[in-house]
Amino acid sequence: MDRYWRVLQADRLPRGLDLALFDAAVNLGCPTAVRLLQRVLRITDDGLVGPETLGAVKAFRPLSELLTQYSALRAHTYEALAAKSPEKYQKYMHGWRLRCYRVAVEAGRLCGNS
Repeated sequence: MDRYWRVLQADRLPRGLDLALFDAAVNLGCPTAVRLLQRVLRITDDGLVGPETLGAVKAFRPLSELLTQYSALRAHTYEALAAKSPEKYQKYMHGWRLRCYRVAVEAGRLCGNS
């Protein structure tokens, strides 16, 4: 867990976003998970959680919209992987879609209406 949670500085993220980012990192790797978040935040996507990323997260409102956009970009990333190498990744798409949906629902529940 430390190789994900601490690298992501997840304890400094809002509830819900910490779960979404952690789950994406376990499945896609920390740098990719963070780059997706940074793209949603429209900041430099260097794959590292630092002051710029934390500040942009804090300023983004509402949090529920950040989670929605992050979940959509994550799902799109899986779809792009499967389109690029269907023989390798298509078999995982159903599970990836379910995972994205379930994490998005739980993350939304955790964040409330912030």
